[in-house]
This record gives sequence, C-alpha cells and structure tokens, in this order.
Amino acid sequence: MRKLVVDKDVQFTVQPASNSGRDYGLVFLADGRSLLEVLVSEGQVRLRDDSHKGEKNALVEKLRVSEEQARNAGKGIWSTTDDGYIDARYDFPISAQSFLEEHKGSQITGEFLV
Repeated sequence: MRKLVVDKDVQFTVQPASNSGRDYGLVFLADGRSLLEVLVSEGQVRLRDDSHKGEKNALVEKLRVSEEQARNAGKGIWSTTDDGYIDARYDFPISAQSFLEEHKGSQITGEFLV
C-alpha cells in the first residue's frame, strides 16, 4: 500500500452516512483506481463479515466479488503458505507528527517479523 500512496497524489472523498450512521471515506489513486478496491483484490484486506449487512450497494457487491476472486486465487491473506506474510507493527515513542518532521526525506530501516 505504501508504494501506491506514499508521496503520491490521491483524492479523498467522504461517503455520506448509511444506515449505520457512520461516514466513510474513499481514497482514489492518481490513475483513478480506488485504493480500497486494489487492496481487496490483492488480498491485502478483507471485508468485515457484517459490512453493509443486507444493504444492496454496488461498491460493496463489487468488493465482495473482488474478495472472492482474491480468496480463490490464494492472494495475500488468503494464501495457504506463509510466503509473503509480513507482520507490521509500529510503536512510536513520540507523536507521529514529531516522528514525521524528524525523519522527513530520510531513509529508515525496518524490521520484518516472519
């Protein structure tokens, strides 16, 4: 996801509240693709089991199809092996804004737990 959005132009829109009373936001990449659709189709995220339960919504239906395709293809979290699994944990000893200001423009090494 970082390769898609960090230091890239994106567009953010707020979706009006549905039956849940919550507002939702959608992020669109510079090429017009929905970040959510990309992540679901690559198996990087999954839909909540109760997402828009009973609600007929074109976006939710499209995401359900993409999720099923990712599951059938064994992509990302649907993989049957541990290959490519990354456990990402972020512990900031200071505020995220202070961390950004301190390290902006510099490379930071990371640790992956496999």
